[in-house]
Amino acid sequence: MAEGTALFLANTPMQWNAERCYDKRMGDQNKRFNAYDVLVIAAGAGLGGPFCAAAAKAALDGNTLQAITGFIVGLPLLVLAGAFPFVKHKLNNVFRTMVVTNAGSAIFFLILVAFAYVIGPTLYQHFRQPTHQYLSTGPIDEDFEGRPLGFLWDASYLDIQRAPNSVTIATYLISAKNLGAEEITLNYAYIISSIDSTKLELKIAAVPDGMIDIKDASPIPAGAPFQLQANFRQNNQAVVEGEFIKTWDSFYVVLEANGEKIRHFVSRAVIHGTTSPDFSQEIGASRRGL
Repeated sequence: MAEGTALFLANTPMQWNAERCYDKRMGDQNKRFNAYDVLVIAAGAGLGGPFCAAAAKAALDGNTLQAITGFIVGLPLLVLAGAFPFVKHKLNNVFRTMVVTNAGSAIFFLILVAFAYVIGPTLYQHFRQPTHQYLSTGPIDEDFEGRPLGFLWDASYLDIQRAPNSVTIATYLISAKNLGAEEITLNYAYIISSIDSTKLELKIAAVPDGMIDIKDASPIPAGAPFQLQANFRQNNQAVVEGEFIKTWDSFYVVLEANGEKIRHFVSRAVIHGTTSPDFSQEIGASRRGL
């Protein structure tokens, strides 16, 4: 009677279904590794690894309780995942099937977490944008081209002085900003003619000294706006338009900051568009590759 009861319990529908499910999903039980073993290992590493990494960091930071909790959760997951292919034949079929099923759910959960981690910030920034547009009180960081040194190339301009019978050009002014987290040192800055290679040094605006040489300037603080200026005056007189065009019909802006060279082209079309009837008007700079 006892032997019959034991035989009955060993062949209950739950036990029989578990064995059938395991055999169907796991394939040949004599194989050491199969696809579901890989699934269990990936799930265990994906869940246990972050817990152990966080626990190790907590231990280094002196958070003992947090470290112990992390290792208690993470280490068993890693051990189970790593040992599963070697001990699965010694485990109850119901337990083996439960491990594989939960591993599949864990992988799905990890994919969702990875999606939220990678895509989530972009979606958040997109949906939190204001629905109303407001007038800007001045240039914002996004208006500047280049990082960490940003330039308002589209707002650079020639200072054009007009008289009844003449047009003269005095200076070329560039607005810029240090958009990085550290100070930036300008090594040199100049404009060079694309016609005859005439070079004119740029100066930087300093308070209270006005325009000073680049070599005399202090490093530009993080977040600080600044201006660079090329002075075309000769004997303190602005250059007449005809003479200006002969040399500066187009030119390059060249500078080096913290060892990085920047080169920007100001085209003939831009220069000729600038010398139209309005005084000191803004010019747009057209790009050419280095």
